[in-house]
Amino acid sequence: MNETSFDELLTGNPLLEINTQALLLLVIFAWASASLIAWKWRNEYQAAKIIRDYAYYAPLHLIVGWVFLNAAIVLVIGSYFMGLIVLLFRSNNYFYK
Repeated sequence: MNETSFDELLTGNPLLEINTQALLLLVIFAWASASLIAWKWRNEYQAAKIIRDYAYYAPLHLIVGWVFLNAAIVLVIGSYFMGLIVLLFRSNNYFYK
């Protein structure tokens, strides 16, 4: 049986190329924006307005993530959609209180 070190197994793995600091900042940025938008519309539940406000936030998220943080576009889009999921759950939480 051929013994290889763990470092040799990880060489060339694309997951090692992910900038985790940028990814963490994008996730925090998306979560904070989604929470603020849900809080803004907490007294009236109009899903179209909530999603429209989050759609206006998309270019800012793209510019910050892709241009300033140099994150992969897939990670930027994924963190944006994660924020959308947070937004939908937070706004639903305010609606039922």
